[in-house]
Amino acid sequence: MKYSNKISWSFAAAIMVSICWIIGDIYVAGFNPDPVDYPLFSKTYADQVDVEFATLMLEGSTSRLMFGALIGALTGPLLLPAT
Repeated sequence: MKYSNKISWSFAAAIMVSICWIIGDIYVAGFNPDPVDYPLFSKTYADQVDVEFATLMLEGSTSRLMFGALIGALTGPLLLPAT
């Protein structure tokens, strides 16, 4: 395989893994939670934790969170040819 083909495939792998990881991040952390709905974090532990960060994934369904994590994990091997 020519060097220019290797560079092209490496670039394609990098673009593909970047898009997949963005999609995965949207599924994992693409929520806009209302901290008032979670009084344990917004009142009890408000002085100990970052409430916005602590309530970030509480509104997501299990299947949505699992899909977001798996798309990142399963496309991880594409990072090797991308590098």
